[in-house]
Amino acid sequence: MTFFYVIPLLKVGKIEFSFRNFPFIKIFSIAIAWAGITVFFPLLEAKYALTTDAYIEFFERIFFIIAITIPFDIRDVNTDPKSLKTLPQVFGIKMTKLIGLGLLFLFVVFEVFKKEISFIEVVISLLISIITAVFLLFSNDQKSRYYTSFWVEAIPIIWFILVVLFL
Repeated sequence: MTFFYVIPLLKVGKIEFSFRNFPFIKIFSIAIAWAGITVFFPLLEAKYALTTDAYIEFFERIFFIIAITIPFDIRDVNTDPKSLKTLPQVFGIKMTKLIGLGLLFLFVVFEVFKKEISFIEVVISLLISIITAVFLLFSNDQKSRYYTSFWVEAIPIIWFILVVLFL
């Protein structure tokens, strides 16, 4: 997915068709690529069977990655080409934040459907969702690049620290 985001799928005359030319593809290609790399690759490398829980984790990760990508799209709403058709460009900043909150809600709800579930995993997912929601709600097109490039990018690190400390 990442390869075809940059490299054109086909070229007709001077017009190149790549994933970047289609609305919303950027955010989904990022989310699917990262979810696949962080869920399926480690499981396949460990020769672990792909269970229902693995697929649930994959979709949870997609929801989460889209949610943490939204602050970047909000920050760049005025500088991204209109042809990108990012979520904030199409739906507006307020509606995009609501979409992000909905995705975070799904992220937590899907946790409950796993066969192997622990209370602490649900608490960590809920905590990470709350932290992400706060950063999402405070996102705007006037925020410094450090807001997204440091604070929003730090959310997965906070998640990792919580997992290491409590699991």
